[in-house]
Amino acid sequence: MATEDENRWSWFCHETNISSEAGDDGAYMSECTVNFAAFLLHLLFVIIACLVLIWRRWWCVFREVTSPYLIKWPGHNTRWVLSFILVVLAFASLGEGILTEMARKEPSPQLQFYLPACLLLIATIISMLYYQLAENWKSPGLLWLLLAYWFFCFVINVVRITHLLQENVAGIDAAVLWIAVLMLVSYILLLVLEVHLVALEFQICRIRGKQYDILSRESNNDDMWYTENCVSFPYCITFWWMNWVFKLGFQRPLEITDLGSLPKNHRAEHLYEIFKVDFQKELEYKTSIGKSPSVWKVFLRVFKGEIFWAGIIRLIYDLTCLVGPLALNGVVAYAIAYGDEVREPFLNSLIYLLF
Repeated sequence: MATEDENRWSWFCHETNISSEAGDDGAYMSECTVNFAAFLLHLLFVIIACLVLIWRRWWCVFREVTSPYLIKWPGHNTRWVLSFILVVLAFASLGEGILTEMARKEPSPQLQFYLPACLLLIATIISMLYYQLAENWKSPGLLWLLLAYWFFCFVINVVRITHLLQENVAGIDAAVLWIAVLMLVSYILLLVLEVHLVALEFQICRIRGKQYDILSRESNNDDMWYTENCVSFPYCITFWWMNWVFKLGFQRPLEITDLGSLPKNHRAEHLYEIFKVDFQKELEYKTSIGKSPSVWKVFLRVFKGEIFWAGIIRLIYDLTCLVGPLALNGVVAYAIAYGDEVREPFLNSLIYLLF
């Protein structure tokens, strides 16, 4: 029976000394089974998602578009941030698998170490494209596929983490374990977002009998070209929506009429009214207790969201400044520890630096 199992997985998990070192062939085959299940799940999602998008784009008759601007769904920015985190984790898993494969010193490749990570990377990118198109087409019904995909990813990661801990395949300080834990957290958050959107879409569809715009942003001005509020998160953080300004400014000097009108929430008058209302409440409260109003408190209350996220972005930037020195330290430590014992140490160090 053991020989039949080994032959069955020979193309994905070649014979190795890992199981013999661990003294548990069953644990090794279980690890191979989990990795193959993950590989198969990502592959099926890529195929099905591509087929659904092709069908929706070319053969589906009903494709309602009620606004020239993107109508963002709840959790739009959070979803994109989690997707970018998954891309980073996929790269980290791929790098960890390649290093594990190169450290084995065996001629037969172990596809289970890096092939599931490759498919995970592709599937995550496809999921980002899938969500972007579903949002553009205002088709929340397409989210059912993402809901199923995140659920099965969650199940497989729970099984993987349980296997890593119970079979002593990886210790608490192993990179593969922490990558799996971070992926599990990301899948849970994405699953919550999908459940919320699907439940909301079902509720409104039951009332109105058709799909709807979860969030409405209307613009009646023909010169409303400042579309930051109505573009996706990647377009917003890269200022891609301002390409028309850059191209026009490259051709000739810009004039004030070229910029068009601003949305209400970006106008100084709108911000002043919000600040004025909160300051009036602060003034009345402080006067009633015989104290002077605090402008700083009003400022923090009115712009607490912007200040918080600006601080988070600044903290992330400061932390990323430590990546270079720490990565270089890891490369040097890796080369010193293994030296001539590993194959192609320079390539190993380079992969470590990249991932």
